[in-house]
Amino acid sequence: MPSPTDFQTIDPTAMTNVQGGASRSGSSSSSGDDQLMSALGSIQESLSALASSKGSGGGLRMQDMMMFMVALNSGGSQPQAAAQPAQPKAWNYDNGVWTPTY
Repeated sequence: MPSPTDFQTIDPTAMTNVQGGASRSGSSSSSGDDQLMSALGSIQESLSALASSKGSGGGLRMQDMMMFMVALNSGGSQPQAAAQPAQPKAWNYDNGVWTPTY
């Protein structure tokens, strides 16, 4: 019995009967497997880019944050007064509890 690391050779004449598998030639193929591999490669590249941006302090830089704060504070709008709460017309005392009447 061959060991797990030994490989069997394939007769070159039997290779003509092999079907399926992914093509490694220069011709373009639009099979589902090729599209799946392309999508997985794109996902892997996106994840790598995301990981490298996190490692390099991705997100807002201090300069960007300062520009954002200046933009927020320079809106030129006047502060608005808060609406006054409704004032009760009268207070009723019932069984030791004061309740407002609106």
